[in-house]
Amino acid sequence: MLVNDPTKFAFVMSTRNRPAHVRRTVDFLQRQSFSGRLLVVDASDDELAVANRQFLAGVDNMQIQHFAKRVGNNWIETAEGCDTLDSSFMLWHHDDDFYFLDAVENALKALERDPGAACAQGREVFLGADHNESRIDVRVGLSPRFAYLGASPTDRLQQAFRSYCHLFFSVIRREVFVEACRLTTQYLSQGWFDQYAWSLIVAARGHVLLSDQFSAVRQKHQTNHSRLINAYDHWPLLVANPDFSRIFGDFKSCLAHALGDGDGSQSRELVDKGLVSLIGRVHGVGHEPDAVDRNLFNSCATRGTPEETRLASIVETLMRHPETF
Repeated sequence: MLVNDPTKFAFVMSTRNRPAHVRRTVDFLQRQSFSGRLLVVDASDDELAVANRQFLAGVDNMQIQHFAKRVGNNWIETAEGCDTLDSSFMLWHHDDDFYFLDAVENALKALERDPGAACAQGREVFLGADHNESRIDVRVGLSPRFAYLGASPTDRLQQAFRSYCHLFFSVIRREVFVEACRLTTQYLSQGWFDQYAWSLIVAARGHVLLSDQFSAVRQKHQTNHSRLINAYDHWPLLVANPDFSRIFGDFKSCLAHALGDGDGSQSRELVDKGLVSLIGRVHGVGHEPDAVDRNLFNSCATRGTPEETRLASIVETLMRHPETF
């Protein structure tokens, strides 16, 4: 399998002061017989970083690198960790998410067949505890699915603005990931704006391959785990921020650099139009689930289906690590 070939692929997991989540991730990957490379980018306090290193050193049948780096910026920490890899592709594995190896394998094969693609992603399911009940609750991700089919970076960015979606939960070319991290760090501080810029930079580097396969489960916590939070809700907060003009200017400069737009005129017009479109959606209705979303939700809830079986394997893992839920 490509997923177990360290020259082809690596999971890159960022973590900070959550050793139980590190153990849980290793447990879930081991139960799928993962024997490839896992890079743990550890921004934990010194004592916890040492404990993580000791635990990881004792893990068999997996090629693990522990990269301790704490500078207060996750982009820098992760990009520097990725510089230690020689893998062609990677997946940025948040320490509270779950990924299925067969789905990652399919993404890797698709990327190998298509050198013009920057990344590949499947469907995500949200998992959390209901606010009013001590039970596990399943939500299907309703982010719109889209592919960048344009021939030029600008064409792809125009499509990206029309259909917002984060690209974090993707198998991605490592050099594209690192470049996007560094450009984002150069122009923007951490926050929601930098996450959006990062996804748009990736879009400028190649199209995105999509699959309707159930590929990942994302754990939601406390304030937002019982319902999905629409990504557009962030924009009014940004507009109301007294630093908005400066931040938005930095955002446009970042994209101008990514596009190679010398005077910034092309990206400035593109971003202004995109921002108007996104803010307008804040006051409209949320995205209705499409047929694929509804089918996936029903499959997750129907006993004996492959999707329900996969979800059950994650619930079982959570029960073995209750401190992480």
